[in-house]
Amino acid sequence: MTLQELNHKIKKIDCGMLTTHTDKNEFNSRPMLTITDDENPYNLYFFCMKNSQKIVEIKSDNRVAISYQDKETGVNLHILGKATLIDQPKEMQKHWDKKLNVWWQKEENTDGICMIIVKIEKFRYWTIGDNGEVALNEE
Repeated sequence: MTLQELNHKIKKIDCGMLTTHTDKNEFNSRPMLTITDDENPYNLYFFCMKNSQKIVEIKSDNRVAISYQDKETGVNLHILGKATLIDQPKEMQKHWDKKLNVWWQKEENTDGICMIIVKIEKFRYWTIGDNGEVALNEE
């Protein structure tokens, strides 16, 4: 599976389970709407409030995992990467998806909102008849 194929599958699935590490060395997972970018397939984008627990955890340890499952096609994906945080509206606007308006009517101008960018380092996939692991080195 290529990185572009991975991004295409994530677009169809839409929502993944973002996992962070807590200060007690435990895992904390939550469902998050995922935004992909065809121009930069190495990155996945998520939006949340700056005061959320996931932000506290990412600031402490930026290693994250994201899992996706598509029951219709039998595709399962597991992504490992490093997260960075952005809170500039101009940067967030580039990746805004109208689906996010359910939570934030003021869009990227909502007070306290930020964007998590996950740079994909490795992914694993399981499909009907195929599975594998791909480690990435950005070209």
